[in-house]
Order: sequence, then C-alpha cells, then structure tokens
Amino acid sequence: MSPNSCVVNHACRSECIAADDVVPRVSWPRYAVRQVGLLVTHGFAIVFGFLSVFLTQRATRRLLQVWARSVIRVAGIKVEIDGDFPRSGPMLVVANHVSFFDALAVLSRSSQIVPLATHQVARSPIIGRMCRNAGAIFVNGTTPTAIPAMVRDVTTVLRTGHVVLAYPEGTPRCRAPGGPFPPAVLQCAITANAPVQPVLTRCMLRDGTPTAQGCWFTYNEPATSMFRRVLRIRGLVIKIRIFPAIDPTVTRDRRDLAWVAKAPLDRTTGPMPHTCVAVTPKHEKPECSRDRDLTTQTGQNSKNITPVLASARAGKCGSEAGRLDL
Repeated sequence: MSPNSCVVNHACRSECIAADDVVPRVSWPRYAVRQVGLLVTHGFAIVFGFLSVFLTQRATRRLLQVWARSVIRVAGIKVEIDGDFPRSGPMLVVANHVSFFDALAVLSRSSQIVPLATHQVARSPIIGRMCRNAGAIFVNGTTPTAIPAMVRDVTTVLRTGHVVLAYPEGTPRCRAPGGPFPPAVLQCAITANAPVQPVLTRCMLRDGTPTAQGCWFTYNEPATSMFRRVLRIRGLVIKIRIFPAIDPTVTRDRRDLAWVAKAPLDRTTGPMPHTCVAVTPKHEKPECSRDRDLTTQTGQNSKNITPVLASARAGKCGSEAGRLDL
C-alpha cells in the first residue's frame, strides 16, 4: 500500500511504532532524575492551580507558561521554533497534534495563547483547574451537541482580541502531517473574521530522524505508559514551524478554509508513513477529501495571503480524521 494513496481515518495506536523506529535511551540514573522532576512539576501544578483562583486570567496564563516550560525541561525535550507566534489577536492558531508535549511546547513559548482543550483535560482536578482559570475553552469532540457551544465560545474569545490555539484533529497522530482538519473549528475564524495561522509540529531526534516514540496513543495507551516511554528518550526534539497567517475572507466555506490551512503542512512533510495503522486507502473511502490546486501569493504582510482554489471535485467531503465534520 503506497503512503501516497492513504488518508488518516482512525485513531493512531501503539502499533504505529515501526520496528525500525529505535531511539537512543538515557541511563537509568538520568531516567530516575526525570521521574522525580516530573513529580516536582506535578507539585508545581497543584500550587499554581490553587494560586490561579486568586489571579487574573492573564497572570494565570503566565503561571501556565512557567509550568509548561518546566515540564518540557524536566522531560529533556528540546523545542525548536521557526517563526513567531502572534503577540495579539484575534488569531486562530491551528496545528497538527502529535504528542501530549506539543501543546506544552507552544504554551511554554507564549503566555498570550488561550488553548482549546478536550473534556479529558477539564476533568483533571489539577491541570484542568489551572487551564480553566487561564481562560481555556473545553470541548467534547465526540458529542455532536457540544460542537455548536464550542464554536460559540471560541468565536466569543476571538472577538475579544485573543489568540486561540486549536488542534482540529482532536487526537494525536503518530507522525506529521496527520489527517485532514475537520472544519468545525475553522467556522469560528470565519464568523469572528479572525486570521488563521497554520502550525506544523513534528517529533524527531537530534539528527533529524522522525519518530513516533513521542506520540501519545490515546486509543490504547494509558498516560503513565506514554510518560515512561518519553522520559527514556535521549535527544527528543519538538520542531514547530509557523506559517504565514491566512485571511479568513478568502472563502466563506469552512471546509475550504480547513483545506487551505492544512495544505502548507502537507506540502512540507508529505504523506503519512505507510507504517501508520490509522491510514486508509483512498479507494476504500469514497468520501475522501477534494483535490484542489492551491496557488498562494504572499505580500509583505503575512496576513495578506490570497489562496486561489483552482479546482474541486463536486460533492461533500466526509470527516476523514474520524472526527465530527460539522
């Protein structure tokens, strides 16, 4: 099965780790130090969660940034960013999801971002409280009735001039670029007339070799197993590339905007690897994404981008990522 003929349709699993995906390991003493450090950051989260009750959302987001930075450092992960995150909004930042740590990597570099998180994070008595007090927006992506409320909440936050970080796929994928972006969250940018900034996130080793070892396979892997595996890796790097922002007025169709936002990621990394168990041959799924030609004209201002959708197959696209296509 050629990787060029596949799309991501289901959740990634631990079987996505290929036999040749071998990573260097730290020594057992270093591993023990990282485990102790992670417990210490857990204590920080408890203290910060308590303090956030008495602080403003802006101050709480700074605490969240400090905590995220400490977790990244304790885990021995290096973060490399190509580009700059927006310092002010409104702006909708959309990124592919590869790991539990990619959101922390983004939050560790900016205190101006309001995250869009899943309901599992909201249920956490420690991290959930801190994120809630920082103004985070929570959504249950598996419940159709929850999507309109999410769109309303994100639109409201964007209209107040904030930067919102969203992972449209909802669940982590083993490798970049992941699956197509479900369009529901892109409707928020259209309604609020907020630019959309695509972000590519990749997990790799110091020598540039991509790895699926940093992913969290939420389908069949507990968080403790993920943490043990990641803490053992030596030289894990999270690379983040920030693309120019997209003017939401280029189209009033959220599906078109979702495709335009995902296109830079696909062009940069190519298709998902054939070792990913979540990919499905296109000929087996008739509701595959529409093929389009994308021509981009970039001016001096990164927000002034005029993509031209030259061709599209007629018909409605399905939700290839296994998420709600609303």
